[in-house]
Order: sequence, then structure tokens, then C-alpha cells
Amino acid sequence: MAVFVNYKICDNADECSGIEVCPTGALYWNEEEATLATDNTKCIACDACVEACPAGAILVAHNAVEAIKIERDIADDPRTYEMLMVERFGASPVDGSLLIAVDEAMSKVAKEVPLLVIEAIDDEDAPCLINSVPISELFGNHAYEYYKVSIHDEAYDSFAALYGVEDCPALLVFRNHELLSLVQGAVDNGDQEQRDALIRKISGLL
Repeated sequence: MAVFVNYKICDNADECSGIEVCPTGALYWNEEEATLATDNTKCIACDACVEACPAGAILVAHNAVEAIKIERDIADDPRTYEMLMVERFGASPVDGSLLIAVDEAMSKVAKEVPLLVIEAIDDEDAPCLINSVPISELFGNHAYEYYKVSIHDEAYDSFAALYGVEDCPALLVFRNHELLSLVQGAVDNGDQEQRDALIRKISGLL
């Protein structure tokens, strides 16, 4: 009995929902190395962590044959950690410098920027990266400035009221300080219909 983590699709954050539900500590956060870790001497193969993981990155083997298959499947997974770690709609920023104060965002909106994208996120309860649509897929090769603001910023309510933001996450697209579009609500990267609709909406503006 053993628990495995596919780090190719895992945010590898200490807020891991699998850790929260593991009854034995077989899945835990290694403070020293700042990584999700496993202790398979403690795994009882209850599958609680598998059910709790929204990314599908945690897997449990109930016997040696399953363990071999899981190890092989992870090794053969063509995705990479580098592919995962890109800015995504609704997710916490990969580059922390992109999360700016609302007041700073408003200063940027006031400037004549050909294409400015401000995203409002709940940075205290954001989805896993793998479940969120990459920003680069929405804007392609177009030149744009991109930043995120937190709904927990003390100035957020006035920002939301000004632009009619009622849901989170929200993507506000500006051209020369004029709001072109407001996209609101989470989009599941695994839902092709939702994903394609979002991409079509954004590409229609550019």
C-alpha cells in the first residue's frame, strides 16, 4: 500500500487538500524541503487523499502490481512541471510580483496601454493550476500587460463596483484605459466547452 504524487500536475503547495484528510500522516508537508512528501510506512490505502485532490495528482496503490503501474504511468505522462507553472485564469499567481494592490491596478488602468488585463482572484481559495486555463492561450501572441488583484484587498469593493464585477474570478480587459470586456466566473480547464467559449470570447476582442 503506497501513495504517489504526480508532481507534473501538482501545484505542490502546503494547502494540499490531501494532507488535510490523510488520517495517518502518510501524506504530509515537508517544511525543511518545502514540498509535499509521502511516508508509505503509514499509508493504509484508504483513498481519502485521492478523493480530496482536485487535480487528480494523488494516486494510491493497494498492492505491488498497482504500484508498478502508477509509477510507470507517472513516468510516461508527457506533461511537465514547467508546462504547469504558467499564469492561469482564476489561479494564484505563479509570479508573485503580478499580484498587485488595487490602487496600483487603477493607476495602470489610467494609462494609455494598448492591451491591459487585470484579473480579480480569491488568492486565499484559488483552484489548482492544472484546473485553470492558461492566460497565454487566451491572448496568444498579442502584446499585453497582465496583473492580478485580490478580492481581499481593502480597496477591492470600490474597484468591483466601478466596473460591475459581481463574481470571482473576473478578467477585465482594457484598451487605452477603456474597459473592453468583463469575463466573470470560474472556467474548468478540463471542460472543453467552457474553455473554448472563453477563448472565443477573448479572441473576438483582439
